[in-house]
Order: sequence, then structure tokens, then C-alpha cells
Amino acid sequence: GRITIQGEGADISYIYDYRSNASAATGGAITIDFTTGYANKFFTMYFGEFSLIKKSNATSYDSITSTYTIGTGTGLYMKNVPNIGEFRNIRIIGYNVGVNLVDCLGVIISNFNVQLADLGFVVAQSVFSEPTAMQFNSCTVAGIKSIGYFIQGGGPIAFNGGVIETCGVMSGSSQGVSGAIYYQATAFLPTQLIVDGVFFENNGGAADIYINAPVSIASRASSNISNCMFARNS
Repeated sequence: GRITIQGEGADISYIYDYRSNASAATGGAITIDFTTGYANKFFTMYFGEFSLIKKSNATSYDSITSTYTIGTGTGLYMKNVPNIGEFRNIRIIGYNVGVNLVDCLGVIISNFNVQLADLGFVVAQSVFSEPTAMQFNSCTVAGIKSIGYFIQGGGPIAFNGGVIETCGVMSGSSQGVSGAIYYQATAFLPTQLIVDGVFFENNGGAADIYINAPVSIASRASSNISNCMFARNS
């Protein structure tokens, strides 16, 4: 099947979310959940050309005191999605989690702009699949309290171009180790992370790219980081 949500552009088509939901883990303003019925199917999708803005209980930032008040809920939530298609040109602002991808594989994310959240992207496994063959192309993630991209397992995970800035610089990170990209390597797919041509600026935490490879798999883990610019105030 083919599923399409297409606006006229992120500066023209707006979806305003006035819900007062308090949970970041049970769906989102837009939810795509194929937990039942995905079997061996791959879904063709096109989502893009709109902005998704949290209006009630949204993230706010006081530039004078550099204080963030983190919003509630999730912007885009996807679960059990084996995908052939593309999500592109979407702006997501004001949520606790901008994009949550659970048990997804083969997803292409292009030209996303995720701002003002605790976590920009969460990419993780539940029961179906580690994130596999994922691409993030020319995306901008900025003004994130804890981590821009929080990725648990999977591979290859590829970042091609884009900007990650002002992530993990606020006190009180919910994840402990804050920063731009946090990658948790696993034994299943130990050769995983590709970061090419990404511009990192003003990020805090332990590192712009933090790879956690347990001792048991570190000798088999391989990552490729090239053509990047790191501008760290610290």
C-alpha cells in the first residue's frame, strides 16, 4: 500500500497540535503503527512539505536565562515500519521527542528541521528489528536539551550532510550523556555508523559523536566519520 501526506511546503502548510498529552512514548501527533499486519510487506510512503507545531504544553526557551521548559508528547511516531519511500521537508517544533522511530528499517529522512525538544530523534528497537539501512540526509536538528539523535543499535545508520547545533548544552539532560549523536552499538550489527559532511556547532555533552561500544563487540565495531566540521565552544 501507499500512504501519502503532502503539504505545500514547510513555510505554507502547518499542522498545529493543541493536545495536552503528557506521554512521549505512546504515539505522536502523527502515528504510523504497523504492529499488526506488516508481515513481509514493505510500505511505500511519501510524507512531506509541512510543519508540525506543538501549541499546548510546548517547549519554550528563555534566551535571557538560557532556560528550557520541555514540552510534552511526540511529533512523528513510527513503529514496525519496513519502508520503501521517503519522509522529507518536514519541520517539527516544541515536543518532548521530535521523531520516534521504533522497530523501523529502510527509512529515509531528508531535509527535516527538528527544534526545541528534549530529544530530537529517538531510533530504537523494541521486538521487531534494530534500525537497519536508515538514512538522514541534509537534516537540521537544533536547540535540543539532551541529545540530537539518540540511536540504539542497528546499521548501517548514515548521516549525509546537514547541521546539528546547540544540542546537549542545557543543564539537567534526561539522558546523562548529552550531545549531538549518541550511538549505542550492539552485537547484532556491529558495523554501523556513517557520518559524512555534517556540520556540528555549539553542542555540549561528552562529544558531538558519542559511540558506546561494549567491550564484547568493540573489536568488531566499525564507524566511518569523514568531511565533518566540529565547532565546539568547549
